[in-house]
Amino acid sequence: MATIFSENAQNFDANDIFVGDNIQMLKDAGLSYAGVPKEFGGAGANISDLCGMLRIIGAACGSTGLAFSMHTHQVAFPAWRWEHKQAEVVVPLLKRIANEKLILVSSGG
Repeated sequence: MATIFSENAQNFDANDIFVGDNIQMLKDAGLSYAGVPKEFGGAGANISDLCGMLRIIGAACGSTGLAFSMHTHQVAFPAWRWEHKQAEVVVPLLKRIANEKLILVSSGG
């Protein structure tokens, strides 16, 4: 996918287009729920794995890397809360991310 992202990057930047096609490819590949724990339907990727994935994506297309990192952060935080605190409150969200293949958004604030 990184090769495709790199090829798409110039067009997205030159035409001020959101990287929705790239995000859809990531979603279709199952990477949108990579950080969800396995017991809730995800891949159980840890922070190091997620950061490595984002480095590759960001090197290919900075805009895709930024947009997908915003989602990944929003997934990693409740996954961390589950792993370290067994916070039941995050379980429905984590299950929905995996089952419905949701993309979360963040204002960054």
